[in-house]
Amino acid sequence: MFSIETHRKEHRLKLGESIKDRFKIYLDTKYWGYLCDVSLGKNTDKNLIEIYNTLIKLSKEKKIICPLSYRLYSELFKQKDINRFNETTKIMELLSENIIIMFEMELIKYELLYFLYENLKGKDAIYETDIFVWSKVCDILGAIDFEPLPFLSNENNEFIQKKYFKDSWEYTFSEFVRNKLDEKKESILINSRKDMVNTINKEKVEFEHELKTQHKVYMSEIAGLLTANKDRIKFTFSYFATNETNSKEQIGNEPEDDIQPIINMIYNLFDNKKIDTYFPTFDIRAKMFSTIRWNKNQNFKVNDLDDIGHITTALPYYDYFFTEKSFSTLIKNVEYDKKYSCCVEWKAENILNILKQL
Repeated sequence: MFSIETHRKEHRLKLGESIKDRFKIYLDTKYWGYLCDVSLGKNTDKNLIEIYNTLIKLSKEKKIICPLSYRLYSELFKQKDINRFNETTKIMELLSENIIIMFEMELIKYELLYFLYENLKGKDAIYETDIFVWSKVCDILGAIDFEPLPFLSNENNEFIQKKYFKDSWEYTFSEFVRNKLDEKKESILINSRKDMVNTINKEKVEFEHELKTQHKVYMSEIAGLLTANKDRIKFTFSYFATNETNSKEQIGNEPEDDIQPIINMIYNLFDNKKIDTYFPTFDIRAKMFSTIRWNKNQNFKVNDLDDIGHITTALPYYDYFFTEKSFSTLIKNVEYDKKYSCCVEWKAENILNILKQL
């Protein structure tokens, strides 16, 4: 029987295989802005011009690719100048080839499944991260399917689902961004983030006396992430139990408290520093937030939320991450560039030297 989930997986695997030998480069919003200004002739910095030309050259030679992310997509709409908006969109489409990394919530499920499959089934039972985490721009906000209609035959439903998927899979980034956030929604989003940051900074002070070590601050972040993702963890473990074991019971149908032992197990792995590079989304996000929280002289800013999102996405899945000085320093200070084998750089002349060696 036809399954749209299997159909999507086959396409993602084929896509991942097609780019597996290319270097993955994550450019944060700052560097996309630089490329836009170079293209428009508004930035005449020699290093940036050469970076722009070298990226395009390496892309044409199929040596690199710069997959996009949800964060890059959402931050694109902060641009108010229509010419810069259109030019940035064009460059993003060119260097990404309409390829993205999985939506953040999907990545969490994938990381949970990766942990289960590798430890219970063996390494050969799971696709490597450099194959399976890539998709097309239609999935930048998460995979959306055409649901089967009960009054149609299986054949007609399959035809419609395949046609919908094919049309979506072939979207270009330029076509996709036409569904721009309107100013009212954008204003609500910005205000909600300001409120969130104010709350974080307030709690940073309130609970400062309770968290005596940096590890305890880190573990408080882990606890929060596990609690926030309880339903996602339950769904993923249920999927594994029903699809890969002989169990007929679904965790998802059990009382909510029954998932708590699993959450406790994951928490203890983090607490005892036995997590290695499993659950990178939880690990990196908690590490970056806890490092800023531990610094008594530093408060969170609204932009930090997206910046930490960029870091969390880039480090485990990309070969290179070109970002701002402050976050390059933050990453290197905790040695997470080494932990996740990702080259992190902020200085244009150093980035240019890196690209010349590819």
